[in-house]
Amino acid sequence: MDVTSKTQLEAIQQEQSVLKQEIKMLQQQQEAFFQLQKQEDRLYTELIDTSAPEERIFFRNKGEDNRYLAKKAQNQLRELEKQLEQRKKELTTQELEAERMYREAQRIEEEE
Repeated sequence: MDVTSKTQLEAIQQEQSVLKQEIKMLQQQQEAFFQLQKQEDRLYTELIDTSAPEERIFFRNKGEDNRYLAKKAQNQLRELEKQLEQRKKELTTQELEAERMYREAQRIEEEE
């Protein structure tokens, strides 16, 4: 394998490995965030159910605000995951091209 192709392929594979870890960590964060959101919703429901009538509106509004912010955060996490998945596809394409170039270089060497 010529040094340039080998180095390029190793760099791509290293970046793929790092990217895979980032995607896994992001998915874990999304799951943890989802679980926290469920717990928060449950707590707000309990709080509203056990509050005095004049306090219920305040807690209901606070819960709605938190749900809005949580949804916004979830959308940002999904967008980040989408970007990471796109980068993963790009790296796969680059890896295939590097492998093709390596095979072509080997074929040329064999012919000489």
